[in-house]
Amino acid sequence: MTRLTVIVLCCALYVVPFVRAQSATAAQRAPNRTDVPLQHIVEPPELAGEPGPTPTRPTPASLQFVQSKAISAANPHDIKTLPPAIQEVTELIRLEPTNSDFYLLRAMLSCYVRANSTEILNDVSRSMSLHAQSTSSAYSTLRDHYALKAKIEFESGHFEDSMHDLDAAIKENYEDAKDVFNDGNTKPTTTTQPCVWTQADLGKLEKRFPQDYRPPLYGGLYLSFFYSFDLDSDYSPVLDAFHRAATLNPGSALPEFYIGELYSIGSLGGLMSTKNAECLDWVVPRTPKCLALDEVHRSAVRSLTRAIALDPTFGSAYALRAEAFANLKEYRQAIRDYDKVLELTPQPEAARTAYNDLGLAKVSLGEYQSAAQDFTKSIAIGCKESCGSYDNRADAYIKLHDYPKAIEDISVAIKQNLSSAVFLMNIDQFRRIYPEYDSVPDDVLCERVRALFFPAMKYADFAKQFLIEAKDFKSTVLPDLYLKRGDAYAAMKQTRKANIEYDRVSHGFPESAAYSFVEVNGKRIRKSQ
Repeated sequence: MTRLTVIVLCCALYVVPFVRAQSATAAQRAPNRTDVPLQHIVEPPELAGEPGPTPTRPTPASLQFVQSKAISAANPHDIKTLPPAIQEVTELIRLEPTNSDFYLLRAMLSCYVRANSTEILNDVSRSMSLHAQSTSSAYSTLRDHYALKAKIEFESGHFEDSMHDLDAAIKENYEDAKDVFNDGNTKPTTTTQPCVWTQADLGKLEKRFPQDYRPPLYGGLYLSFFYSFDLDSDYSPVLDAFHRAATLNPGSALPEFYIGELYSIGSLGGLMSTKNAECLDWVVPRTPKCLALDEVHRSAVRSLTRAIALDPTFGSAYALRAEAFANLKEYRQAIRDYDKVLELTPQPEAARTAYNDLGLAKVSLGEYQSAAQDFTKSIAIGCKESCGSYDNRADAYIKLHDYPKAIEDISVAIKQNLSSAVFLMNIDQFRRIYPEYDSVPDDVLCERVRALFFPAMKYADFAKQFLIEAKDFKSTVLPDLYLKRGDAYAAMKQTRKANIEYDRVSHGFPESAAYSFVEVNGKRIRKSQ
């Protein structure tokens, strides 16, 4: 998949919900059957309440974008498909001249047909200038804008300008910097290609600027992106590139930061690393393999400490070091670093994450009240989608024996998970989980679920999935939440309500039930936690 495909898909994701919003008219929805009202149903908290407002209707340009056969047929490996797509995007820009994403799409398409570089750069610049005022862009940052701009400048021989824009792309989010080089492939590209960065391009920069630390830094980031697709990758070329960058510029914090990232959350010591897979973290005393993982995390701490010494305002370095300390179970040190992240007034999403992780560190120390306050701050910043803080705060409330508040948070967490999971489960599984709706006809129940979780989708489309095509949805998250809510009810001596939650798991997720209950004298008994 090329970067062009990625852009088209992202833009499609941006406009499709709005298109569905326009097409989901009242006449297309299931009838509101007054003979079988829902009012008599005592609904679970996650399904109760009125549906939210229908999303805003799409613009004419958004409609035309989704319906465009020329744009959907655009293929950078088939040049003849690109001019019709460019013409179509130009028409979209005429219809909606303030749409940032349309300019970026035209710039990418134009790049592949080798259009005038000045015109391409003008489109990128226009897209960037409109991005700040956009409320519905497919791009949360300008990373991809800068990366394309840098590649066009590179191909035009403006190498200094190109590196300046690569620096800007990396700065958009230091922790995701390797994604600057994402071209949709899973292996490095060793030959120069149009419109995307390749290993050959970065090698050319390093030869042209042998005393500049940035080309080897880019090279390390490039390789670290593609090596992450193979757990058996040899990371010595990545580390060599970062160490070479550090030698060329001992005053930059970035090489040490990216070395520390590899050892803390990356492929050398992160969750998906081979060393992490070899260690059962809860085993005490530590096994030799766990001790080896601990040493990897200490390497992360050392590198990140050097980065912080070079730049004491580098918030991302504090955040990564805090995670490394947490992995080492040195929670006081982690808390100190999370506090520093927040002191540096990060962007909202970084602050939300810092408060959440600060709360987790305090839970590990038994400071449940303070942890609950941190989770509350995380939620206040923005937790409309599933972010973990409701579930984490529920754990803190359970430790504080505040079970009613825990149940409220678990219910919110369930609703957040259902918002995507329900589209993957069929009505039979849904009914097994929620027998409260046994008396409700399929079409009425289908409409209820659609209105709650997919208000922008046509009833016919949702019904086709929910009533006909979907299979049983396999999950560990949802059954764990139902179990947790059941345990909270059990702690309150509300046995009937606890059993309702346990039934949701036994009937809806039998695989999870096998690990959660034992049968004694014909009775289901909850396994001790």
